[in-house]
Amino acid sequence: MPLRVRWSRVLVVVLGLVAAAVARDRGDAGQAGGSLRIQILPSSAARAGGAAVVDMGAERYGDGAVVRGLSAGRHGVHFVAIDGYAAPDDQRISMTGTEDLTVVGKYVPTTGHGALHVVLTPAAAGAGARWTVDADTTSHAGGETLVRLPAGNHTVHFAALPGYVTPPGETVTVMPNELAEVAANYVAANGTGDVRVTLGPAQVVGAGWHLDDGPATQASDAILAGVAPGEHTVSFAPVTGWVPPAVMTVTVAAGRTTSATATYTSAAAISFATVVRPLAQASCRCHGSTMTSRAKLLADRYVVPGRAEASPYVTEKAMQPKWGADRQKVVDWINSGANP
Repeated sequence: MPLRVRWSRVLVVVLGLVAAAVARDRGDAGQAGGSLRIQILPSSAARAGGAAVVDMGAERYGDGAVVRGLSAGRHGVHFVAIDGYAAPDDQRISMTGTEDLTVVGKYVPTTGHGALHVVLTPAAAGAGARWTVDADTTSHAGGETLVRLPAGNHTVHFAALPGYVTPPGETVTVMPNELAEVAANYVAANGTGDVRVTLGPAQVVGAGWHLDDGPATQASDAILAGVAPGEHTVSFAPVTGWVPPAVMTVTVAAGRTTSATATYTSAAAISFATVVRPLAQASCRCHGSTMTSRAKLLADRYVVPGRAEASPYVTEKAMQPKWGADRQKVVDWINSGANP
């Protein structure tokens, strides 16, 4: 029996599929463009209802919300008013395509009281240095804590001290029932500067740093005073189980504190199997399995665990361009013990 086709029904089905596809495309187009993540600080303000409005729309976006489908161009972000806090100023952001941006709105409390602790360094300056808050003329010594300070933004001013450069004033936000801390450093006014290096993560026991390969190991956040202006190198102490940061250069200016941050990497995160072998396979094709076999590298003394400077794997002139920008990863792997 011949098959009879109801062309009218087929046409309806086809048109329905086309319409569904068009609707789907429009929906996807509605999500095209960039996205904006909203962050509300502090968490107490977020819980109290702190939120943002984008381009004067009706929807409110709380902490962690993501606004999607923003077109290229400038957009306005307005933070709504909530009881007990001063709302952040409006912000303008520029969206150039499909990038993901984050805007932070920091609410300032207007009720309650908190405390303020101020540390002044170095100790020689701290013995006579004083500080005040806002327009209050009552001065306080370094290490002193001011209690029952109204919550909100406050400016800490530092008094002049003969022989030292006075630190600039610093604005701090005091939260209700919390302790805010401020640290200021007086730099000797003798044409030298100071260096401070912050090390992380906090669980690294024994982390330290040296300036210009000096013998003294400085702890995290230690301030090294009396440093001559100009460029200096900062190297880092070895710690078992951790890869020290790469040597860095800091520029010191007279009468100023130069601050830097460096992070140790867990040696367990750098292994031959997951990091080094894939790099070797991609860059050392001419050597076959020699460059991709940890056992052969160790047996031939091509890799000396803990001593990258004595390992031809990274020191030979022919090898250095092969590693390119990834050479530091291989150096870290060797210095951390050449893990399997």
